[in-house]
Formats: sequence, C-alpha cells, structure tokens
Amino acid sequence: MGNLVKAEWFKLSKSLGYKILITCCICTGIFFSVIVVLGDRELCAYDVLTNCIDMLIVHSIFGNTFAAVFIGSEFKNNTFGNSLLNGQPRYKLFLAKVIVFFAGFFQMLFIIWLTTVIIVSYYNGFGMDFSIGTCKKVLLLFLYALTGYMAFGAVIILMFTIIRKDSVTVAAGIFLTYVYLFARTNLQGIYFLRYTFFYQIELMAFSINKKYDLGGDAFSGGLYFAVVILTFIIALTLSAWCFKRMELK
Repeated sequence: MGNLVKAEWFKLSKSLGYKILITCCICTGIFFSVIVVLGDRELCAYDVLTNCIDMLIVHSIFGNTFAAVFIGSEFKNNTFGNSLLNGQPRYKLFLAKVIVFFAGFFQMLFIIWLTTVIIVSYYNGFGMDFSIGTCKKVLLLFLYALTGYMAFGAVIILMFTIIRKDSVTVAAGIFLTYVYLFARTNLQGIYFLRYTFFYQIELMAFSINKKYDLGGDAFSGGLYFAVVILTFIIALTLSAWCFKRMELK
C-alpha cells in the first residue's frame, strides 16, 4: 500500500498539469492580495483568510480541474486497467489515489490561502496579536476548513467515478456549485440547503468574520462536523462502490 501511495505521489509531482495548477494557485493568491491591499487598507489578513476559505467557486474550479488531471486521466489512459493486470487489488488502487488526491487538493488550497495571508499581513497586518489564544483560533479555523473541504473533495471524487469524462465532470462540478450559490441567494426558503457542506462552509466562515451575514442562521460546530463528516463518508463509500463495479479496460 505504501508503495502505491509513493508511486501516485511521484506521478503527481511529475505532472505538468499539476505544476500549472500550483502556479495558478500562487497567482490567484497574489491577485486577491492586490485587490485587498489596493481596495481596503483596513481589511486585515485574518479577515481575508476567512473570506478565502469560503470562495466556493474558486475552490470548485481548482478542485474539479485537479481531479481531471489526476483522476480523469487515469480512465482516459487506461492506467487503472493496466494496474489491475499487474495484480494490484482495486481497493488499494482506489485508496492510494484518494490519499494522494486529498494531499494534492489541500496543498493547492493552502497555497492560495497562505499566499494571500502573507502578502496582506505584510501591508495590512494579521489583525491579532501573536499568542497561544490566537494560534488556537487559527488552528480551529484550519480544522473547520480541512474537514469541510474533505467533504468537498469526496463529492468531486464521486462525480468522477460516476461520469468519468473530464470536461463533462468539471463542468458539472462547477455548475453544481453555481446552482447552490443561486439557490442560497434566491431560494432561501429551501430548508435542506443548510444541511449541505456548501452552506456549512460559508456559515462557518461568515460566523467567524462578523462583518458578514448568511441569513441570520447561528453556526453550530456540532452540526457542521456532522454534515461534512457524513457527506465525506457517504461520498467516498459510493465512490468505492462505483469503482469496484466499473469496467476498467
């Protein structure tokens, strides 16, 4: 299993598509930083961090495109099928791919967030004095973000194991995010929206950054973790089930 993970990580590290995405992440962080520094000198880096975490469209574009580069290409190039012919069990192939996908996905997200925070901190300050309490607050924010985007990544993986066509899946993933944002803005009476990981990520970020509001709902850490962890488990279980039964040539 360890060798499979190492092989997947080596494959990712040599991927030109992933290197391009990493460069785009850095450029995105710089772009947002420039907008903040030029537009609002009073907006501190901590506020910007909470704003970055709930940029669902941006993360959807990067996440789905990365999945196309790292997962979709495996279906197109018959890599999965060749691995099976070499005697690798399906569950190990799937697990290794999932582990490295999340490692790459989180690396991209943290590059965007940290690039933005470092630049804005230099010009506008971080917004809080360095202390144990500050570190705990930032670590808690990252814990929320990490678990929320684990759910996001699991849903992306599920869509790719079902559709298995790069352009269609990327378009569907981004479209799904737009549908949620439209429904949240224009159809607020739809009660079940608050039980989606999209809504919980936004509500978490908005509740931490008191300058913004998301319809008056109170943030609950217990509900947040229940929604995102359940989404993660269901999405990955369905993905594994689909992967186990699909025909790999």
